Order: sequence, then C-alpha cells, then structure tokens
Amino acid sequence: MAQFRTADIIPLGTLVRGGEKTFQALDRFIPTGIESVEISFWDTIPKSADLFWMERIAERCEAAGIYISALGIFANSLKNNELKTLAKKDWNTLVDFAQRFQIPVISGFTGRVPGKPVEVSFKPIEDFFTPVANRCLNSGIKLAFENCPMEGNKVDGDWNIAFLPELWEILFNHIFPTDAVGLEFDPAHCVRLKLPVLDLLNDWLPRIHHIHGKDASNQPPQEFRFPGEGSVDWLKIMKLIQTSGYAGTIDLEGYHGEFISHEYEMDNQRKSLNYLKECRLSSARGHSIN
Repeated sequence: MAQFRTADIIPLGTLVRGGEKTFQALDRFIPTGIESVEISFWDTIPKSADLFWMERIAERCEAAGIYISALGIFANSLKNNELKTLAKKDWNTLVDFAQRFQIPVISGFTGRVPGKPVEVSFKPIEDFFTPVANRCLNSGIKLAFENCPMEGNKVDGDWNIAFLPELWEILFNHIFPTDAVGLEFDPAHCVRLKLPVLDLLNDWLPRIHHIHGKDASNQPPQEFRFPGEGSVDWLKIMKLIQTSGYAGTIDLEGYHGEFISHEYEMDNQRKSLNYLKECRLSSARGHSIN
C-alpha cells in the first residue's frame, strides 16, 4: 500500500493514540479536516496492535485520504533490562510497520538512565538505537526524537535527553551523524525552556523530520496550548518550512491542560487546524494573518 505526500503542500493533522480505540479516534478526527496523522503508543505497543491491525489502520486512512506521517513509541528504553528488551521489540515493530506501509518517520524518546546526569545516557542510547538507526537508514525511514524534557533537566530526570540544542549537537553530530536520525520538533517545549523557536528551527531544519503542533505561553502560567493560542509564531514557522524543502507534516498534539473532554478537544482541534491552514495559505501568498 503506497503513500504519497504532495511535494509542495505540507500536510496538517493530529496525533492519535495507538490501540483498541484508534479507529474510534480516527472517526472523531477525520471530520475536523485532518490531512495527516501520527499513530503513537505510550510505554509499549499492545498485543492487539499487530500487522493485521496496522493494515486496517492504513486502509482506513487511505480511504479517508489521510497520510500517515509517523509512528511513535514514547517509553524509556533504558529504565531497566526488562523494559529494554520490550522496547527493542517495539522499536523494531515500528520499523517493520513503516517499511510495510511506507510511513516515512518513526519517533519517540531517547530513553534515559533514571536519576542520572544526561552524559551517563550517551553510551546506552548509542548502543540501544544504533541497530534501529541502521535499519532506518537502509530502509529510507527517518528516526526522530522528540524534544520533550518530561520534567527532567541535565542533572536529573527520566525518559528523554533530546531537549536542549547542546544535547542535539551530541546526539546528531557525534552519536548519530547520519541525517536518518533527527528531531521530532515541538515548539511548545522550546517556549517553556525559554529557547528561541525560530532560530532553532532554522538551524536544525535539515535534521527535523516531524513537527508537533503544540503551543505554550512565554508568560506564567506556561501551560500547553493549541497553535494560535500561545507565543509561537506559526506563520513564520510555516514560511520557513515551506521554502526549505521540509518533507514532514505538522500534527497537532492535543489532550493537554487541566480541562479535557472529547467535545472541548474536537472544538479546539478544529479551530487550531483551521488556523494552521490559514497560516499555510497566507505563507504561500506572502500575506499576514489578521
């Protein structure tokens, strides 16, 4: 089953959790006008999400004209030996799915040795992900690490270390120098860490393989928001990526904040998706957003 992305239009979509309720979620989101979807798993891939399940997901998306932009597994692959064994299986399953259904990106966290400074995780990350990265390189798939700190910092934390530019230098220029490995860029995390979103996007664009559509305010409280409601200049982002040859998509990451319900979520996802489509159109025409 072949997937094709129109070269001159960046698809806009959303994240959907992988599992038993994926089909129901797709049925909710398709009417909002999504053009792409990232299927993501938390901690592990359930047994129900097998090859037959993935084939049905691909068929559902193809019937709706939706491009599967990425498959994600968000887990700490380095937490202990038991989870490491399970994570190896899950990451290889993502590569298998991506190869079979021509999905261009697999994504997730780097993993981290819990409670230790980031440098302790460099060698374990290299050892764990080198076979995955090699499979990706040989298959034309991109491996992208999200820049979410998961409440961690350079001295202490869990889950992930790909959250600062100085760590990207180590990960992508030294540990994994191939451009098959890069970032799943979420501007909201940059805002919360007081990092310059546009400068980093411009500097790292050749290694950015997927973008999460999430926003945040640079004023307290720095809660996550939908694009168009925070401090990120999405029109400038769109102008930059549309003129750079960016091959990925922007997929909304919702279900954040203190108040969550399906009705609230659908209303805000639809509003945010339309806002990003305005940015895309205005960028192409050289206009501003009123």
